[in-house]
Amino acid sequence: MSKAPDPAQTRFEQYLYELGYEFDYEPDLGNGKRPDYLVSAHRHELVCEVKSFDTAGAFGTAQVGTLSQEDVLAPIRKQIGKASEQLKGIPSRPLVVVLANPRACPVPLDPFSVMAAMYGDVEVEIPVSDEGVGGDATWTTGYNRKLRVVDPETGEQVGGHHEYISAVIVLRHEDLAFRGWARRWKELNRGSSSDGTNETAAFLKAASGEGVPHSEDVFLDIFETVSDQAVPLPREVFNGPHDRRWVPNDTRTALVPLT
Repeated sequence: MSKAPDPAQTRFEQYLYELGYEFDYEPDLGNGKRPDYLVSAHRHELVCEVKSFDTAGAFGTAQVGTLSQEDVLAPIRKQIGKASEQLKGIPSRPLVVVLANPRACPVPLDPFSVMAAMYGDVEVEIPVSDEGVGGDATWTTGYNRKLRVVDPETGEQVGGHHEYISAVIVLRHEDLAFRGWARRWKELNRGSSSDGTNETAAFLKAASGEGVPHSEDVFLDIFETVSDQAVPLPREVFNGPHDRRWVPNDTRTALVPLT
């Protein structure tokens, strides 16, 4: 029986139960390591370390003005680093960092921010010729990489660490039934009023009425790492009906949605 003390771990266990996965909490792997979970699913075993947030995030600074990506993404990078250190040295199994935010701390866990935390602050590059003519803008990452990146042309490491991490996962907890109802309501009532305030009031009244569906859904955003030294996370694991997955592209230089 689990003795998980953290609400993030409780939610992760809810997800594992719903998919029928077996798991051991703080297992003894025989090598001095006691990660949070050893998960068994579809004849695979994988090791997961769950980290949650207890921080004021971007609102905890006295700085006035616009914060840098480095400041905003620092809590995510910190937890990825802490989890990675606890998984270090565990052989022969996929090693997974699980991030959750059950306390609703002001930490951006959207896919764009998580991938930037993993692989570097996002920048826009515009080449300029000697004549001062600018070329096409391109998006790139580089500074503050947390996870290992290799130049595909030279094979040399160009930043980051923790080459053994197979994936970073964000655990989400949402009311998908209500979200679906709200979307349908807005589609049916779009344009019914020229006054946006009245339409908002009508929506709030309808949403508080009887028969509005609600649910407690737990699902995952999975970000496979580009490291070719990590044990791959099998695609048939963590593939619930609402899960979303990003995987390395052909050159292992970026993550793209799995379709």
